[in-house]
Amino acid sequence: MPSRFILPFADVGSGILPSSGSKLYFYAAGTTTPKDTHTTKAATTANSNPLVSDSKGVFPDIFISGSYKVILKDKNNVQKWEADPVDELSVGDADTNLINDLSQSYIFPTVAEFKASLIEFPDGKIIHLTDRGADFTKIAGTTGATGNGIIASASVSQSASIISSNDPRAWGAGGDGANVTTVLQEMADNGQNIYMKSAAGETLDWIVDDKIEVKFSKYSVKSTRSVKLSQTTDNTNIFYSEAKNDLTYKNLNLEGVGVADTASNANADIDTVNSQAIGIKFSQGSGLVVKGVTAKLFKNTAIQHRYSTNVRVENCDMVGTHPDPSIPVGSTAAAQFGLQCYASGWFAEGSSSETIRNKTATPHGNFNIRWIGNSVTNTAIAMFVSPGYRTVTISKNHTYGQLTQHSIYVNLEAQCIISNNILVAAQNTGIKIANNQLIEPQDYLVI
Repeated sequence: MPSRFILPFADVGSGILPSSGSKLYFYAAGTTTPKDTHTTKAATTANSNPLVSDSKGVFPDIFISGSYKVILKDKNNVQKWEADPVDELSVGDADTNLINDLSQSYIFPTVAEFKASLIEFPDGKIIHLTDRGADFTKIAGTTGATGNGIIASASVSQSASIISSNDPRAWGAGGDGANVTTVLQEMADNGQNIYMKSAAGETLDWIVDDKIEVKFSKYSVKSTRSVKLSQTTDNTNIFYSEAKNDLTYKNLNLEGVGVADTASNANADIDTVNSQAIGIKFSQGSGLVVKGVTAKLFKNTAIQHRYSTNVRVENCDMVGTHPDPSIPVGSTAAAQFGLQCYASGWFAEGSSSETIRNKTATPHGNFNIRWIGNSVTNTAIAMFVSPGYRTVTISKNHTYGQLTQHSIYVNLEAQCIISNNILVAAQNTGIKIANNQLIEPQDYLVI
């Protein structure tokens, strides 16, 4: 295994370190045949030969494999030092101290090299896997290894268990086009918050073929805009939670398969088989923040919360399953709803613009449900509330799309206040309301 070359003390100028422009020559031991050194322990990139020190007299990283003759010359090509042979360190030499010293991490360039290594580390040893960009802890045995958060050695009865990281790549997520379902679910199973991000200039389109079930409260899933999760089946959700509180979804880019909903009724009950075809589903919980999320082309609903309280959906962009805005909501060629609430108190207030662009909101009623600043295109927003819930307020919203049924649909047995909504290119009534105890003046404009 390549080991780091360390230059002994040598005064080749006016100071302790080699002076600027000094040169190190590497040859096969006992010869004048040049021999490569490398920039990392992975030994994939060769150094120049000779290596030249920088303005401070410092040489770059040097890793050697095998046996060498090494010559040091000053900037005037006057030889100052020679050693022959100089051998890489082997297990049983200086590496033994590094292996057993729990205060230092042991570095493997790749997961494959860790798996193939014959070194048996003490329990608790920190192992850094460069290709994962993360630190792991050595644990005994290989039971429970997943290949993601726990990596089993192929040569020794030991595994490397990841130390906390919110980056899916540290858990084994691949590059563009990779299926990350198993990785994300393992992170969720371990209560590890998720932060999906790409390198500068990189765009990732990751695949999800099953739901990711959130199993802990006070949990967050965040992303940069350059990462997208694409659904590959129309009969599952992407993110799902039940009876979990204080969840945050921020800046996600979610896309369904674009399959049309087979329901012919735009007002179909959300608890049907198609209630599984949802981008984010939050059920029976309190405390949900969905902010800056793009969710489009889902068979049922982009974002849905049910039997929930203390919900805030803000600055999200929801698009139906059909690009033609003349397709009616709930038809065989369009999603049922973009944003949907079932059996909850609800409040939405904002300022009009081309799409929903709400700017301010205050809590209303005991349930504190707020939908703020969202864009809803080629689909609809819907509100279903059971008896005993407080007043629902829908105010200053702006939807867009030639929806032949309704842009806003409300079906509840509670007080309902609807005012100051602008519905662009809406057909039929634009807003449909049913089963309400009280309806205040509907000051909305249909364009």
